[in-house]
Amino acid sequence: MIQRYGIQFLKDLAAQNPCFIRGTAAPALLVGRQDFLGNITGYLTEPVKPSVSFVPEDDYFVSWPQRAAMFRLTRHKAAARLFLAYLTSYEYQSARGTWSVRNDVAPPPGLKPLEEYGNTSPLEFIQWMRDRKHLHDLRMQMQDIFGPVRGQSPLTDPALLRLY
Repeated sequence: MIQRYGIQFLKDLAAQNPCFIRGTAAPALLVGRQDFLGNITGYLTEPVKPSVSFVPEDDYFVSWPQRAAMFRLTRHKAAARLFLAYLTSYEYQSARGTWSVRNDVAPPPGLKPLEEYGNTSPLEFIQWMRDRKHLHDLRMQMQDIFGPVRGQSPLTDPALLRLY
């Protein structure tokens, strides 16, 4: 957003006093509840919500690969293999409602295969995340504009866990 619209865009956004919710899934789940009208997140809103999810055709959007692995020294190798087989199964991948790692699972209705979008790159996101100095500087810049990060982790916050 900074590269395309400039830093003033974020300052103007901050002047509207947005509500920030830690995590990526909770904002989409809050749409239509507690006066939340919309969100900017990586998750599609639920079809029953009074909102419309979309993937931008022109603006850049963030996408990243989800990784899973089995540690070589794991005690329960059979359970780990079974879990990885489940995560990559056709049934699980086709029920997720997002892009799949499998070629035999179509993208969600209304979306193209991820590789057909020229305005995102999961591999570039990994490279971007590796530049820790840049990320630190960007975090400090965001903190100057929006204030410090507040709230519990979305993995432990009881209010957010009730959303799921």
